[in-house]
Amino acid sequence: MTRELLLRLLSILLLIAACTTTGAFAASCAESSNLASFNAAKTTATQLELDFGQSLPWQRGESGLVIGRHADLSTPGALRPGEYRLNWFDVRDSLGDAANLSVNQSKIDSVLDFRLPVRDASPLSDVGSPYLNLERSSALGRQWFYEGGQWLPATP
Repeated sequence: MTRELLLRLLSILLLIAACTTTGAFAASCAESSNLASFNAAKTTATQLELDFGQSLPWQRGESGLVIGRHADLSTPGALRPGEYRLNWFDVRDSLGDAANLSVNQSKIDSVLDFRLPVRDASPLSDVGSPYLNLERSSALGRQWFYEGGQWLPATP
């Protein structure tokens, strides 16, 4: 490719990026452009912004974190819109189970620091998972309590 063609391509890509990232600017870009793809990009970006903005868990006073056994979290519909489960690079093969539990401890602690409710997808009587047990005991150790399928911070 020639330098001129590369520069033209780069300017088009930058224009597309600018048009799809900000709603107000996207409208003016789409109006001033002859490319039909800008209209589709503008519509998609607007829809994503609205859907995302309406489902932020912390806007509802929730952390969005769901703890539970792997089997419970893997079932279809286990995670509601805006919810997530803890995830990390598994270090069991290289560093062992204790290291993997330590990573899990660090992850749950960082979420609990926000003092927002954490949903528990597994029955409270289910104590067969060392990871779930660790997550629950972390909440209990901070004086959190279990109510209605959620772990809630104690009122100060």
